Amino acid sequence: MAKIINPVLVSKYGLFGSTKVRFYSLLSPIQETKNKHSDFMHYLARPFIDVAVLPVFLFDAAVALVNTLASLLTAIHFWASGTSPKFGHDKNEGKMIKANAREQAEEAKQQLFSIISAVVAAFVNPVLSILELITRPIASVVHVVADLCRDNGNYSVV
Repeated sequence: MAKIINPVLVSKYGLFGSTKVRFYSLLSPIQETKNKHSDFMHYLARPFIDVAVLPVFLFDAAVALVNTLASLLTAIHFWASGTSPKFGHDKNEGKMIKANAREQAEEAKQQLFSIISAVVAAFVNPVLSILELITRPIASVVHVVADLCRDNGNYSVV
């Protein structure tokens, strides 16, 4: 594997992990009712945090780009170094070199996905966090109304 530097955030959350969290929390209430745990400060701070970590996600994309280039160049090197059975070289050695080249090409593909994930996280996470400022209070009100209706046994909100 030709990984020169390990990415920081993309490797921690997995591909599109932090963006999935933001997307799934768009319609979650601010205060959960099962354990009465409020995430109000988290709700208010998330847009600022996402803007603050935007450069880190872009740095992750740059790191993944360097790793992609390293893996791709290593794959090309292995492919070009492959021995030809015509010239009396060992066939198993040629197969091993080709397998290494394929492995490096696969690693380059995975790093390319990491680039895409980091760029998406850098620009989509702040947008989703800002949208949460609108959607989560609405979800909280809907959640409270649904709880009141369920607790009272009637469906009138008066």
